[in-house]
Amino acid sequence: MAGSGCACSDRIKFARDVFTSLGAVVGLLFVVQGILVFVGTAVGHEKPPTDFWDGCHWLAHGVLCIAVGFLCFAFEVKSCFSSVKLHLAWFAANRLGLALVYVWIGCYAAGGPLQSGPEWSSVLGHITGISAWVVGSAHILLMGCADRPPTEAPAVPETKPKAVAQDDELAHVQWATGSPTHGVDAVA
Repeated sequence: MAGSGCACSDRIKFARDVFTSLGAVVGLLFVVQGILVFVGTAVGHEKPPTDFWDGCHWLAHGVLCIAVGFLCFAFEVKSCFSSVKLHLAWFAANRLGLALVYVWIGCYAAGGPLQSGPEWSSVLGHITGISAWVVGSAHILLMGCADRPPTEAPAVPETKPKAVAQDDELAHVQWATGSPTHGVDAVA
């Protein structure tokens, strides 16, 4: 039965790694959609901003997609480090936070102005949205599956006697427990 526990643990780690990788890809796809906001006006994806307020919205829209995409990518990479994956609370918080962001990305990427261009950009948005929902769901399911820290053998106290020189002529032996044992009586 011990072997089945290891196999189950290995499968969980594999699933976690797959969804972490897929989450990083979703983040990068969202970055691509943010870049499309900026270059889209040149390739007919979006109409160019017509006034100051439209320009502000256009800029914020592109920056938002790029920033959120890069942050998702960065948090997925951070979850691979032992400072996160060996601490259940940090790992669970990382997974839950990313799951909520992926649900939002799925909703945001699947419709709206990101879909206003050619057919391929609409398909890219739908792929990004559905993938984000799958990754978000998996993160919720796997958020309690942090790695266990390696176990260390308990330290065994040293019980060997240590010689302590005292008065150049007489050596006293003191055990590690602290109780002195006098091997030789001093001659006065």
